[in-house]
Amino acid sequence: SYKEYYISSALVSGRVLGSSNQKGANATSQTLNCQDAQRFKFIKNSDGSYYIQNVQSKYCAEVSGGSTGTAKTKIIMNAKANKNAQKCIKISEFLNQWNTKKLSQPKLWEP
Repeated sequence: SYKEYYISSALVSGRVLGSSNQKGANATSQTLNCQDAQRFKFIKNSDGSYYIQNVQSKYCAEVSGGSTGTAKTKIIMNAKANKNAQKCIKISEFLNQWNTKKLSQPKLWEP
């Protein structure tokens, strides 16, 4: 059994990530109403990464189109699949991997 979490915005108080039941729909910023569409589970994979799965739809957060990321990259909700666009790692683990490669330190924040 996995704990359930709300994913809140640091930009706007009272806003959380939400999901619809439609496959491929954008994840959206919503006013907190404590519904299942706003609760997520972090499911650990054997490689140490995590899927972020919505409690209601059972869809996982995915970087749209498998993009490597820009400010306009969208997060969609899709069926769980073994693809990198759905795998997330903790920032502390990312920094360990980054340091191992002896690259300059990125500016990331983890509470």
